[in-house]
Amino acid sequence: MLKLVQWPLRALIKVVLSGRAGWPSQATPSTFGLAYEEVVFSSRDGVQLSGWILPHSKARGLILTCHGIFGTRRSMLRKAAWLHKRGFASLLFDFRGRGGSAGSHCSLGVHEPLDVSAAIDYIQSRPDLKCLPLGALAESLGAAALVSALRHDQHLKAACLEACFATLKEAVWKRCWVLTGPFASLVYPWVLNHLQNDWKLDVNLVDPLQTIGQVGRPLLLIHDQLDWSLPLATSQRLYHQAAHPKQLWIAPHSLHCRASLMARRAYQKTVGDFLQQHLVTGEF
Repeated sequence: MLKLVQWPLRALIKVVLSGRAGWPSQATPSTFGLAYEEVVFSSRDGVQLSGWILPHSKARGLILTCHGIFGTRRSMLRKAAWLHKRGFASLLFDFRGRGGSAGSHCSLGVHEPLDVSAAIDYIQSRPDLKCLPLGALAESLGAAALVSALRHDQHLKAACLEACFATLKEAVWKRCWVLTGPFASLVYPWVLNHLQNDWKLDVNLVDPLQTIGQVGRPLLLIHDQLDWSLPLATSQRLYHQAAHPKQLWIAPHSLHCRASLMARRAYQKTVGDFLQQHLVTGEF
């Protein structure tokens, strides 16, 4: 059985890691009537990253967005447009191997924390941005990368994490089960070995469950109620490990990373109130 599925699994993993399709939309901030600035900066290991600054003339804060594994900065545009209405500037960027950034492939959270740290470094290098209270809005793989990066950062004041997995090994296991059912116990060790030996990715390094307690600042964890890839128990474990202040919100009737669309009003109220409480003062 394992020999029969090795070739299609190799092909699937290559598409997931190296695929450049990303978010299908070609939208830019101007699609939403927003001014923006194209920016380029280097990750901490030298990989060139591309992004957009969406300024705000009366910004109450700056939000760093971190997209998921199949996303790009474009997939965060609707959220950034809503944040702009709430009085926030934002930085949207592409992780390595995605969108307009360099890099041969996604590293499943092994090296993406370097990209997050570089984005924060870039913000701190600009006087017009570093003066603003800094928050973050991250989803899935981006949320895991953000948690890891925040262990060593003192600039970001609060973060919203949607659909963050507990460990990369658990996330891989879940997808092996969905794809191969009862054969997952055979496929899973092969996939881990393939990632380690052929892609040089140590999945043990991506462990938000162990690192989230070291973040030490306000966190809003968002669990999508209809997320087939992330059990509620995972979000509850992360919440339990996180330090106070913290909040766990279960987005009703929402699929993976779709709370802003499928529970829009509740999402905007919950995230807006969280940012209001922990990032800015005064009314929006």
